[in-house]
Amino acid sequence: MKVIVAGLSKTGTKTMCAALKILDYKVYDNFEHYWFHTKEWMKIMETGGTINMFREMYEDVDAVTDQPACLFWEQILEAFPDAKVILTLRDEDSWWKSYKFQLEEINRDVPSKIFNFVPFMYSHRFLKDFCRVGFGLDVSYFLGQVCSTNEMVARMKFRQHNSYVLQVWVFQACSLKVKITDLYILANM
Repeated sequence: MKVIVAGLSKTGTKTMCAALKILDYKVYDNFEHYWFHTKEWMKIMETGGTINMFREMYEDVDAVTDQPACLFWEQILEAFPDAKVILTLRDEDSWWKSYKFQLEEINRDVPSKIFNFVPFMYSHRFLKDFCRVGFGLDVSYFLGQVCSTNEMVARMKFRQHNSYVLQVWVFQACSLKVKITDLYILANM
């Protein structure tokens, strides 16, 4: 493990993932976390995990981005103390607009509505656990509505996460900060 991207979803994590892949890093983004480690992440989010679990999950991976790894960046760093942490930032209003749009897209997406009929699937539990732990989301199954959220709680979680990561950096002084505006320049080149 060389790089841990601690930025939340919708802060440039896909751009960071693409940039790291250009540098020939083996990157686990949202899909890879789900595809390769669903059971481990469900255990971590439901009952907790160990630093050794993180070490085993990511021993052959160069970088992690997006959810759920962004919420557990500190534990991953403990498992890989030589890794560098990157925090992607975005202004809160812009983040909320993008995040809310993604939730609306999920609600319009027919495959996502499968969750209504197969709530026992790992995908349902994985989504539900991440949404609960990360953003105070209620993943509901009423009349086809997959995701709903409390804007106030989601914004609060966004601020708390970013503030905590920055606070830890001030005391440990071991990380690199990247603002989303800088990433847009990279993405538009």
